[in-house]
Amino acid sequence: MEDKEIQKIVEDCVAIFMRNEGEIIRNDVSEIAITHKLAEYLQSSFQELSVDVGYNRRTIDGRKPKYYLEDKYGIPDIIVHKRLTNKQNTLIIEIKKQNNTDKEDREKDFKKLEEFTTAEEKYGYNYQLGLFLDIPIEDGQEPRYLWYKDGEKLCCL
Repeated sequence: MEDKEIQKIVEDCVAIFMRNEGEIIRNDVSEIAITHKLAEYLQSSFQELSVDVGYNRRTIDGRKPKYYLEDKYGIPDIIVHKRLTNKQNTLIIEIKKQNNTDKEDREKDFKKLEEFTTAEEKYGYNYQLGLFLDIPIEDGQEPRYLWYKDGEKLCCL
């Protein structure tokens, strides 16, 4: 699947999610609840892959946790992949609500996206794309997308 196709699918799913799930967004529910609901929308568009929330296993044995930077556990918010292999790691998404301004927490997400999209990364995840998605909780605000490829932030695809 091409990068632009993935980007369009995600942005279309986010738009539908924002329109349909305003109640949970406006009530400032946890990022985990938002992540779960968005993953449901993504699964319908990535039918041949798995869309998992908080999936923290790697490699074929499925027993070892995902790691990143300095051997820290790396539990992605959402991943689009084929389970039990690193050959179809398509997308990793980290989500924050726009009212979450914890700079250190955001920096950890940025670093995780860099590591998980880097081909030379020692654990070999090499996700095709990464996305930091900033979800608005107030009416009139738009989601903000920060895409990653090959360990680098992109301005656009």
